[in-house]
Amino acid sequence: MMKDSVVHFFVLSGEHEQMAEAEVEELLVLYNMKPKKISKKNRILVIETNKMIKSEIIERLALTKYVGKVIEIIEDNKEYEKIIEKSKKIELKCDKFAVKCHKINNSNDVPIERINREIGAIIGEGKTVDLNKPEIEVIVLISDKIYLGVSKTKTGYVRCLKHHVNYRPEFYPISLNPRMARAMINVAGIKNNEILLDPFCGTGGILIEGADMNLNIIGQDVDKKMVDASLKNLAHFGLEGNIIEGDISKIKKLKKIDAIVTDPPYGQSSSLRGESRNELMKRTMRNIREKIEIGKKLVIVVPEKDMISNNGFEMKYHFPWYSHKNLTRNVMVLERKNQ
Repeated sequence: MMKDSVVHFFVLSGEHEQMAEAEVEELLVLYNMKPKKISKKNRILVIETNKMIKSEIIERLALTKYVGKVIEIIEDNKEYEKIIEKSKKIELKCDKFAVKCHKINNSNDVPIERINREIGAIIGEGKTVDLNKPEIEVIVLISDKIYLGVSKTKTGYVRCLKHHVNYRPEFYPISLNPRMARAMINVAGIKNNEILLDPFCGTGGILIEGADMNLNIIGQDVDKKMVDASLKNLAHFGLEGNIIEGDISKIKKLKKIDAIVTDPPYGQSSSLRGESRNELMKRTMRNIREKIEIGKKLVIVVPEKDMISNNGFEMKYHFPWYSHKNLTRNVMVLERKNQ
């Protein structure tokens, strides 16, 4: 292990395990955490880092349910008595805490109520149990192994659903799922306060998540109604951004861009304005290639992987995202390279 290293577990959501893992690793690399993957099984990803992970990183994660600093790992879940004993290592420096056990797979023989109760009794002397707003959560993950850890920060997994289309004053039924939008931004390699561009912003789903993560956002759309809708949605959540009306060709007038994340309007005649989707994609890629700097990333959703030309780009990831039986969105992560 690295000197002064810390081991964390990440419980990945089941929506897209591959993208969830990439999101974690990209953020840890971005913030110079020097991640070293130790294991991954049953959606539990264990990673060693060179220091404690900051809250601002954990809060960004869209496809991770829980993150905790590992206190102990018991190799056999039948030996759950050991995890109760190992909880004596935990020193709570807080007034309010909670113990939460989560079964990650079929572990019906493990008595989670007893584990909750006994760990709480061991570590909670003089403290108050608060299941709703604890300062620290002691987390027990029960899979083929048992993981004991502590957590002070919730991920963005639940937070971003507050921005669901059902809670926006303006939306289209085809709007991106907030978790998908947030994860797309996270694999784009963009830090807090850097500049994110969505040149096909629609009603602002990607921009909402970007602004919520303290990014400087720029949105653009050829349709004035969409520009107004994005501004209205951002204001509804107390967020701000620069939204302008214009065609994709206008992005060349913008100054510095740190990442582009977008979901172009394929098949929507009102947005395509008589242009075929293949023509739109060729023109989009040409304009982005001329604008984006070497080493910066484009994350783009396409209905078909082959629509993307890799000329001037290197494909880092391809994530097929199955929305329902008739729709698969292909999330492409491309890094700008020399011609």
